[in-house]
Amino acid sequence: MDIKDIPMVRLTWLDAQDSDGNWANIDDILKHECAVAQEVGWLIMNGQEHVIVMRSRIVEDTLQEGGAYIAIPQSWVIKIEELIVNEETTIDFSPSTFSLTSQ
Repeated sequence: MDIKDIPMVRLTWLDAQDSDGNWANIDDILKHECAVAQEVGWLIMNGQEHVIVMRSRIVEDTLQEGGAYIAIPQSWVIKIEELIVNEETTIDFSPSTFSLTSQ
């Protein structure tokens, strides 16, 4: 399997959402819904029954190892969007140049 042939994706899916365990009115319980979640990573498998997304990989060409993977039932998947990976682009994320807050 060549990682260059595997698409990087953002997968949107429905997940179970548990209560906090406290007592609740039945009307409030009936309003409880699933959570909409997202995964970003390599789409290792897109099968009939489930998909597998892998978030981490070893970069060494001779090793074929990945980690932080999740299998999600196909019936839970809302959408799969392929992401464009430009390995030639370098962004300086050093603390002195990159900030997520507006100034």
